[in-house]
Amino acid sequence: MLGIINGEVAKLALKEKAIIISLDSDFLQLNKSLQKKSCIIYFKIHPRDPKKIRDLLYNGLKKYASKLSTPCKLIISEENIILDEMR
Repeated sequence: MLGIINGEVAKLALKEKAIIISLDSDFLQLNKSLQKKSCIIYFKIHPRDPKKIRDLLYNGLKKYASKLSTPCKLIISEENIILDEMR
């Protein structure tokens, strides 16, 4: 769905009960009502190396998979993983 705005992606993800996985930091700035309902995994990594992203995702999911059933932001970088539970 090229050209769809982030808020619409978030609404679609909520409707489909999906997790947003993105390299776009704008998803961390969704309006508050969408943030309180969404689950977002954001990769803060440069350069964008698909193999590195895969490995970081695997490690992040091993540690935080149980948290992804509730609204949260999971920010994954090479240095650390930050979980922000939206309560």
